[in-house]
Amino acid sequence: MRVGKIRLFFLGEKGSFSLSFTLPACVLTCLHSSFVQYIWVFQCLFLLCSRLCMKRQVIDLLAEGYDPENLDIAQPAVNVEDWFCSRADCGCIYMLTVTLLDENLEVIEEFKPDEVTLDPDSDDCSWKQVSHTFTDYGPGLRFISFAHGGQDTKYWKGWFGVRVTGSSVTVDL
Repeated sequence: MRVGKIRLFFLGEKGSFSLSFTLPACVLTCLHSSFVQYIWVFQCLFLLCSRLCMKRQVIDLLAEGYDPENLDIAQPAVNVEDWFCSRADCGCIYMLTVTLLDENLEVIEEFKPDEVTLDPDSDDCSWKQVSHTFTDYGPGLRFISFAHGGQDTKYWKGWFGVRVTGSSVTVDL
């Protein structure tokens, strides 16, 4: 499995708050909203808190070994997938944005479904899948930006927000 670097960023009020990013045999806790760290990610579960938190990865297709000519001529399908759920006792908001970018990081095409709000009093809070396939987007694809996250709806202190896992981006070349 290929892995890339992930840039963690946190949106919300100024000041300190915690976010736990759990990896096998490793937990990274970020204690300030301006904290930025590059880490290697394998299989993980991203837990979010009461404030808006997003995780973003930018995939450099040329650095991953894709030939620019093949990308421009074939315009391969780009498949994205993500899984999310809510706790049974606290609702959440889930957000996803996947963007195809050219060599200057200009947007070629974007997939940004509506925010999903799950309320445990009225919704099924089990795992849900979001997927999309980009096709016929034109030449120039060099980067793929994948950003997801959200927050809880009761603003409880701790890790009561949306859970996201099983994220994937595949290029059918």
